[in-house]
Amino acid sequence: KIRITGGEPLVRKGIMDLFEMLNPHLSTDLDELTLTTNGTQLPKYASQLYSNGVRRINISLDTLDQKKFKHITRLGNLQDVLLGIEAAKEANLKIKINCVALKNINDDEIDNFIDWCIESDFDLPFIETMPMGDIGNENRLDHFLPLDELKNNISSKFELEDIAFSSGGPAKY
Repeated sequence: KIRITGGEPLVRKGIMDLFEMLNPHLSTDLDELTLTTNGTQLPKYASQLYSNGVRRINISLDTLDQKKFKHITRLGNLQDVLLGIEAAKEANLKIKINCVALKNINDDEIDNFIDWCIESDFDLPFIETMPMGDIGNENRLDHFLPLDELKNNISSKFELEDIAFSSGGPAKY
C-alpha cells in the first residue's frame, strides 16, 4: 500500500508522473492507489488520476459552512473543494471525506454532514483531533471531541453497524 498526500505543489513537481509510473503495477504489485488531498486541484487532475489507476480519493473536509471553513483552513475557499469533489465524482473516483470532529466548531453540523455524504454516496470517517494543548494561535484542548461521545450522539439518530472492512490504517469501520 502506498499513500501519497499533498496538494498543488506536489502535483507541479511531477506527482502525475509518479501515478503514470505506478499504474502498470496495479494489477500485480499494488492492490490500490489512493490519493489524499484538500480537493482544490481535482478539477484539473481528477480525470488524469483516474486514467492512471487511482480509483479512490480521500478529501479532507471538516465543514460545509464557508465561514467555518475559512476559520479552520485560515485561507481556503470551500467552493474550490466542492468543485474538486464534483470533478472527482464526474471522473468516477470513489470519494471518502475525512472529517476532523471539532467541539464548538463543527459539532453542530455533524448530522447534516452525514446526510450529505449518504446522499452523495461518500464514505465519511470522523477523525479525533489530537489534544496537543496550546499550538500558538489556538488551544486544541478547547476543540477536542472524543469519538466515543460523537458516536453516542450519532447512534441516537442514525443506525450504526460495525463492519470488518480495513483500509490498513487505524480507522474502525
